[in-house]
Amino acid sequence: MKVKTDLSNRYADAAEESAHKLRSNDLPDYDFIETSPILLHSLAVVGKDNKYGYINRSGVEVTPLRYDRAMSFGFYSARVQLHGKWGLVNKDGKEITPLVYDDIQGLDDPVVQLGNKFGYVSQKTGKLITPIIYDCAQTWVHMHHCHLAAVQIAGKWGCINENGKEVLPLQYEEIVIHQLGVPGISAKYNDKWGYFNVHGKEIVPMIYEDIFINKHCIVANYDGQWGFMDKNGTSLTDFEYEDFEEFSNDRARVKKSGKYGFIDAKCAVVIPIMYDDCEPQFSETSSSNPRILPLWVKLDGLYGFIDIFGDMIIKPKYEFVQSFQDIWNRRPLAAVVKNGAAGFVSITGKMVIPCIYEPDFDQWENYCFFSGLANVKQGGKWGVIDQKNNIVIPFLYDEFLSGYGNESGFRYAIRNGKKLVIDTNGNEWDYVKVQLGYGHPIKRCRIQSE
Repeated sequence: MKVKTDLSNRYADAAEESAHKLRSNDLPDYDFIETSPILLHSLAVVGKDNKYGYINRSGVEVTPLRYDRAMSFGFYSARVQLHGKWGLVNKDGKEITPLVYDDIQGLDDPVVQLGNKFGYVSQKTGKLITPIIYDCAQTWVHMHHCHLAAVQIAGKWGCINENGKEVLPLQYEEIVIHQLGVPGISAKYNDKWGYFNVHGKEIVPMIYEDIFINKHCIVANYDGQWGFMDKNGTSLTDFEYEDFEEFSNDRARVKKSGKYGFIDAKCAVVIPIMYDDCEPQFSETSSSNPRILPLWVKLDGLYGFIDIFGDMIIKPKYEFVQSFQDIWNRRPLAAVVKNGAAGFVSITGKMVIPCIYEPDFDQWENYCFFSGLANVKQGGKWGVIDQKNNIVIPFLYDEFLSGYGNESGFRYAIRNGKKLVIDTNGNEWDYVKVQLGYGHPIKRCRIQSE
């Protein structure tokens, strides 16, 4: 039988194995021994009397304990400090840079600081990749085929690659390196933005008020209107949109002439731009076989729901709605309000729980199902129901507080001015006493009640 373990458990097991192997050696009486999952393939920091060095997995000292600070190893080297100055050591314990730097940041070909200037050194050899001449130097952004970093001299920004070569000259007011979506560099010059590929070739001319890199394309603002381009800078739409959202499930919301609709990954309109308002993005269920959830829309003052193809699942007839929620639920439901009362509908539009509750949406957790339970209000008091409209916690409470642990089956509530912790069995505990306990909140409750 296969036993499922999460990643954190595997890391914890690896760290314990590493620590055990280190302790099993006949080690000196160190004040500090580093234990970390990466030590299965690396060196450990050890310390005694406020001096630090490194040992290998056999417990042999690779460096003497002479450093004031010693940091964990990266792939090839680690940062060490002595008398306030930093350098790098490799896994043979050799200092591959002199200990002369005021600071070293990052593990992959790190940024080094000398006085008020910055540069880059190789994590493998310790040799300078660039001269130490920059007023500001950012850590590397890892692209698919190269590494890029933004650098600045005298208030002007440029971009270099992993060989220290300038990809963009230091002449720009601002630079943003984009790793995801359409990889490249957006740059600002004379208050106008353009876009370059990772080799510094201009893709989008520097004529735009703003540029945003979306999942599938480049979005630019010209004369206050947004338009979409492909990765080569070819226009896919006119500059006609007042606003837009990021793509989700191959749909992006756009706004035109005060109305909302959606475009697809090719930037073609697939849901008409006709709605007064709508949910920003299509979301999906968290199951192993995810399903795209309906999205609410507002038309002529009333709310309904559409699917990802734009088909109307529930015609606009409600005074207010909430999004469909899939938070530890067997089936997503959405709160709706009709004739001043709140109930719940399914993704097919079926009224599952009638509109009999008092709408109160001041806190987003209310009228949302968590693990099959939702807070609802009736007769001016709050209680909890399940997805079959069974009352789980009676309507006794003046307020449910935001941030309660719904997923753990308990809530923070106020009743007659007293703050309480309650569970789904109707048990109540004094909130202050609970906070004085230890461990998991439910365990704290039980400890205080005994």
